[in-house]
Amino acid sequence: MAIISRLPGLLLLAAIAVPISAQVPADTMRRPGAADSVRSAVPDSAMTPMADQSRGVDAEVRAGLFDLIADRPLVALSRLEWLRGSPVALTTEAAPGAFLGRQDVLFLLAQSYYRLGMTESFTSVAQPLLGGAASARYASLLRLQLMIAAYRRGNFTQALTLAGSVEGNDRALASLVSGLANYSARNYQGARSAFEVARAAGGPYSGYARYMAALALMAGDTTQSQAAADELRALGTDTQGEIAAQANLTAARIAYQRGDFPAASNLAASVTAGDLAAPALLTRGWALYKSSQWDAAATAFRDFASRYPQLPERDEARLMAGQVLLQNGRIDEAGQYFQSIADSISSEVASLQSSASSTMAQTARALVAARAAGLLFVDDPASGKTLVLPDAIGDISALASAMGVTTQGSSTLAVAPALRVVSLRDVDARVNALGGQIGAGFPMRLMYLDVTATPERGGLTQRTQSLRQADVAVSIAQFRLQEALDAQVAKIALIQRLQQILAEERTRLEALGIRLAATRDTLARLSATIAENQASLKDLMRGSAESMRLLAAENQARLDSLRGSLGTVLAADDVAVLGIESQTANLYRQMAETVVANLDATFARHPVLRLQDSVRLHAERTQSLIAETQGLITSTSQILGEELTRLQGGESDQVRSMRSAVATAEGLRTAAETQLVSAVEGELRARSTQLLAIMRHDGEAAVFGAASASFFKAVGTTAGTARPPGGTGASEGGTAESTQLSVPATTQTTSSTPPSPR
Repeated sequence: MAIISRLPGLLLLAAIAVPISAQVPADTMRRPGAADSVRSAVPDSAMTPMADQSRGVDAEVRAGLFDLIADRPLVALSRLEWLRGSPVALTTEAAPGAFLGRQDVLFLLAQSYYRLGMTESFTSVAQPLLGGAASARYASLLRLQLMIAAYRRGNFTQALTLAGSVEGNDRALASLVSGLANYSARNYQGARSAFEVARAAGGPYSGYARYMAALALMAGDTTQSQAAADELRALGTDTQGEIAAQANLTAARIAYQRGDFPAASNLAASVTAGDLAAPALLTRGWALYKSSQWDAAATAFRDFASRYPQLPERDEARLMAGQVLLQNGRIDEAGQYFQSIADSISSEVASLQSSASSTMAQTARALVAARAAGLLFVDDPASGKTLVLPDAIGDISALASAMGVTTQGSSTLAVAPALRVVSLRDVDARVNALGGQIGAGFPMRLMYLDVTATPERGGLTQRTQSLRQADVAVSIAQFRLQEALDAQVAKIALIQRLQQILAEERTRLEALGIRLAATRDTLARLSATIAENQASLKDLMRGSAESMRLLAAENQARLDSLRGSLGTVLAADDVAVLGIESQTANLYRQMAETVVANLDATFARHPVLRLQDSVRLHAERTQSLIAETQGLITSTSQILGEELTRLQGGESDQVRSMRSAVATAEGLRTAAETQLVSAVEGELRARSTQLLAIMRHDGEAAVFGAASASFFKAVGTTAGTARPPGGTGASEGGTAESTQLSVPATTQTTSSTPPSPR
């Protein structure tokens, strides 16, 4: 029975050795196959967007629209001109209703030109758009802007045609411009009809339209002067501010011309402050003079001469103050006063004659350099004869709506831009800002004297517009150059950052390589230990199995011997027990043989033994990838270093091209400046000639006044009886009688022309 007691230990060993493959986790049994390699080699196409020209153009156009809405017309113009001239963009029109296309680019380009004051470029781009069916959604805005541009150029026929096609909320402004165009063309009936439409529409143009309607009534029929005056008086009562002042001043001049001097004085006296105080004061002085209110008239004339020495009527007012002294019989005082005026005028004439050439040239250059040549286009600023409309006609929502874009929460410009009159204060501020840039001894009255003939003014306007175009071209070229420089700086910064990142990655890979080498050494030692332990385990298990087989054979031999020796003595139960023992010994023998036969396969399926090769291969591949990556980092660092050296060592081709473009644009601007300086100098010389004639005339009047005083003194004339035999040389009535109207803001019954919106 001792033999049987040893068998359970062998049975336990077999139970452990045979089912070893069943203990390997399922995830460790899977090795990367061919399918995995194919799957990892397929690129992710979702990360590479396909080129779409229509979407790209649409995005650029919308960016230009955003720049315009954000009041950055120069940035928008740079983008849109590039887009218009791109050789690959806008070759075909975008899909209808899907993306913004060429017509939209041209529309926004026109808006950029308009906001930058480039009238000629705006007209050349906007005019063809009116005929395209695709541009119908923004044709209304273009017609309004083209109408304003046509009126500014003096093309009243085109302005009337375009005004007739304007509809909707802009009809009031169109009617006003239509009335002004008709007024300029002396179609007073048509002007009145258009002004009545603008007046009925209400809004910011109603008061001015009512004012102009009264002027048109009087200009079309001089017998209606009283009706016009009554309407102007009513307007002055019903309104306030600038329109009321214009109405009262014009009514005062009409009353003066009709001989109602007290009414003229009272109406002019109501205009005591604001932009029309100068002409109102002079008109009141003449009305008081005609009313024989000598002292009050003298006070008004002296006040005008002292407060507004820059105006051409200064000497006229001074002479009239001397005339009042004679009227009052203050002979000695009048003689001295007239003599001082004559000496002052003589000195001014001599100064202007001696320095006219250099002074006019220097002043012309200063005006052009300060971009103030437009001051020469202001008609009689003291009387407010030039109107101003903002270049941004319409509001942001209208612009966006025309492009089919919805805006929310954006600030808007005025939907109906209010009219603004260029006042004396505006011109004074602009002239005074020139300071010492103008020529020494330059008579400021030249800036307020209007002698430019229409053909000459057209040439001056053309050269001014050319300089404006050149200024914008230089600004765009400089903007693009700055963009290129900023891009180069950004590229240098990016390369430096990439170099820093590569250096950090190189350091990290080196540390990783060191750790990987140490790990591989550890794995090598572990593999050797595993191999030794594997051999020892195999020998141990093979020895145990062989011992179990020998014991089973020994048990079987003993059972056979026992069965043979006992023979028939054995009972049936003993025979059965011996049979069981024999079967058990045989089973242990078979188990031992199975263990020996499957020992190598069993160890081969062990996870540690299976994965050590995979770990080794992964380590080798990782080492190879680290080496390859380090090589790529080295080559990339070299490329980046070379590019950084090139960028830091000099300008890129793009920057050099941009600098060349700036130089070319500046050359064209210099040429435009030279041409405009020549035109402005010619204009100033013409004005100086005219001013010299006026000053000589006023000087002669002053000399005549002094001589008259001497004559009256010699003949012993008493106070209050002195009457000069021929006046003072000033035009009787002054501005109230002699000044011709070029802007109906301060008109009279004489022939007039309407304002020029600028």
